[in-house]
Amino acid sequence: VRVVDQAYLIERAMEFIEGLKQHQLYQQFDAWADKTSTEILTWAHPELDLAARPESVRNAPLASFQAMFAFVVLYAIIVFVGMVLYKKPKASSGGKRVTPSWDVVLDSFKKEPVKIFQAIYNVVQIVLCGWMVVAAIKGAL
Repeated sequence: VRVVDQAYLIERAMEFIEGLKQHQLYQQFDAWADKTSTEILTWAHPELDLAARPESVRNAPLASFQAMFAFVVLYAIIVFVGMVLYKKPKASSGGKRVTPSWDVVLDSFKKEPVKIFQAIYNVVQIVLCGWMVVAAIKGAL
């Protein structure tokens, strides 16, 4: 078993990223993203002084428009590939959507216990997302 030095991997990753940043396509994207993010922030908050933002905010990891846009594109690609690969199950109910009874749901939990965690996770996500929306609306008002 070969042990890989973590510092070595980080150094190689940083060299790869720096090399990527030298590529013309990346530089064009970076220029477009800088211009677009400035336009969006100026439109959304005209009084905001972009130059006065602290260095820690400007250089925070994954806080740039470039990173956000890259993740949105990556997510869209994952969803698209998932849709292409997904095989629709055969409709046993004549094409109509049927809500399962609690017995079916509980039986499913017994067969696959991981579904219990999925259900809990989904409820937590709904509550947290609702809270974030309420907090964002309060912050905007």
